[in-house]
Amino acid sequence: MQDKPVYIYFNHDQCHNFNIEYFGESTLTATGEEILNSRWQGYDKFHQTVLKPLSYKLLTLIKTESDRPGWYLLTGYNESDFPELNDGNA
Repeated sequence: MQDKPVYIYFNHDQCHNFNIEYFGESTLTATGEEILNSRWQGYDKFHQTVLKPLSYKLLTLIKTESDRPGWYLLTGYNESDFPELNDGNA
């Protein structure tokens, strides 16, 4: 089984507040806590499972024009780094 990269979604408001692109290329550096706190309605279980353990780590997320709108690649991590994603609890 191939390890999958992890993508984090940012809505239009978050993109505006972080000064990053929703559609085009962009890079964001922020902590997991900053990202979690940036979403007014909160994140779903998947995003919480990924971001909570990284609350105080400085993360780099990148988006290319070919990525889906609002979806940023979390660099340096794969789904296997978060076992909770595969145990049915996320």
